[in-house]
Amino acid sequence: MKILGILYICTQSNEIMNNRDFTVNTVKIAASGKTGMTNGRNQANEPMDINQLEFAIYCIGSVADSIGKDARDVYRMLKSSGILNEYIVPCYDVLHTFGKEYIVDDIVSLMKKKGVIS
Repeated sequence: MKILGILYICTQSNEIMNNRDFTVNTVKIAASGKTGMTNGRNQANEPMDINQLEFAIYCIGSVADSIGKDARDVYRMLKSSGILNEYIVPCYDVLHTFGKEYIVDDIVSLMKKKGVIS
């Protein structure tokens, strides 16, 4: 398999030294357009493709801007609540066709419904 590049995703680790260290996860992007990172909840547990990964990053950043929080915090909230792996990634095909305002409003309302934010 030819590797086109490696994307580094930094997430803050809660277990390490007063939340000041970061865990770096690497995602290998193959020529097939598939990444080595899985989204965890899709039907066949297939790798997340690059479009889904980019869309998830876009959603995280857009929601973070909208609610005035750091993107790392929003990532943790979306991941721990299941919104990231059970809604954003699996529904990519439909969600990515909507505008930014609709997507952000939809995700924020789901975060409120799940009690992630008030």
